[in-house]
Amino acid sequence: VYLSIIGNRISDIAENCLTKAHYLAERINEIDDYQLLNDAHFYNEFVIKCKNKSKTLQDLKENGIVAGYDLENDFSSLKDCLLFCVTEMNSFEDIDFLIDVLKNTKG
Repeated sequence: VYLSIIGNRISDIAENCLTKAHYLAERINEIDDYQLLNDAHFYNEFVIKCKNKSKTLQDLKENGIVAGYDLENDFSSLKDCLLFCVTEMNSFEDIDFLIDVLKNTKG
């Protein structure tokens, strides 16, 4: 149903997701206590290593942000790692708010 509604705009939506995901990943990677584990080849999901994962998840939740799937639950080798995803539903304002929360968390 979704694809039938958006039709040929799928490429614009995909480009939007890609641009926003790379913007978020680059901005998170600039914060001292976070490290991007992906190389430059990803679409809309990427892995971030945190110095204080539990505080990061708590602060995100307290600010109404559902972000950062805890990868350690499924992959023991990815301790302190969170999976982030960006879709067309995320605005640049939403992303900047998430960045501000992470800057204040120092995860």
